[in-house]
Amino acid sequence: MNYDPKKFVFSFFGTPIVGYADGTGIEFTRDRDMFTKVVGMQGSGTFVKSNDKSGTFTITLQQSSPSNDQLSAIALLDETANAGVGGVLLKDALGATAISSAEARIMKFPDFTVATDLSNNAWGIACLDVDVFIAGNP
Repeated sequence: MNYDPKKFVFSFFGTPIVGYADGTGIEFTRDRDMFTKVVGMQGSGTFVKSNDKSGTFTITLQQSSPSNDQLSAIALLDETANAGVGGVLLKDALGATAISSAEARIMKFPDFTVATDLSNNAWGIACLDVDVFIAGNP
């Protein structure tokens, strides 16, 4: 098996994002479970399917990453001209893992800190209708 975090490519608006912080650089979470379990008082139950395929990426970049400039420009364009919805893709070049959405947007600027050490910027990117395939590495 092979695993190399450098082989994961994340792009937003067709632009590869670079300069991830040490540790967890990219995280994806589905906003809702695929099914909800409903059980009545006598113990009978059913599963109710959710059609909500939305999710959120959190990408954590070093303060020195040039991708902060790109993401800030997209966020400003969206804030001023409502033109910040674009595609997002996370792909593992060594395996088959792929997570993508044609409709994604930055919901807010990251919290920002000035400190004696280099800080990180955590960007939240909300997505609609996300396709998810989580695979192993050969």
